[in-house]
Amino acid sequence: MPIGRKVFRFRRRPTRAQEQAQLRMAGARRFIWNWALSRWKETYAATGKSISLKVLSAELTALKSKPETAWLSECDSQALQQVLADLARAFANFFGRRARYRPFGP
Repeated sequence: MPIGRKVFRFRRRPTRAQEQAQLRMAGARRFIWNWALSRWKETYAATGKSISLKVLSAELTALKSKPETAWLSECDSQALQQVLADLARAFANFFGRRARYRPFGP
């Protein structure tokens, strides 16, 4: 017996403030991805080992408290933490030969 599917489509109409918040979040996620990838490369070049997710997470907290990157505190912390998890998964897939190397700027 086939299972039926029902699809609903919704048009998204964010307000100007919501649109700005989404753009800010996208920019913050891109910044964190590039920062974490850079930290991973530095650590790997220096030690030959990858940096752990726990260490990156602690460094992210410290990064958010610096004056030049204080704007990151305005963004949702879980979304920024998810970027680190995504990067860790990307490297796991790369080393498991399930994906290609992903460069800067998602």
